[in-house]
Amino acid sequence: MEIITNPIIISVVFLCALCLAKVNVLLSLILAALVAGACGGIGMTKSMELLAEGFSANATTALSYILFGTFAIAIAQTGLMQMLVAWIGKRLSGRRMVFCLAIAFIS
Repeated sequence: MEIITNPIIISVVFLCALCLAKVNVLLSLILAALVAGACGGIGMTKSMELLAEGFSANATTALSYILFGTFAIAIAQTGLMQMLVAWIGKRLSGRRMVFCLAIAFIS
């Protein structure tokens, strides 16, 4: 029964529930950390300090992933990729070898 009341288990279940409810992932992580701190009895201030210390070493990498994901969503929502594909298709129609080389160059 002790495993069910473990703050880490409660936090992970809470995080999964928030993600399934389509809450922003970063907000879900912060809220799950606060829930874990509350269940562990360390308080909100100490929980946020520990969370910030954990992020400090990898903050640059985490920020890069967040910005990369935001950029990918922006491209998907604006339809920029479809416009680019249509433009390339018009320019390279009928030239299969050039098209294959262009894809190889882009990748």
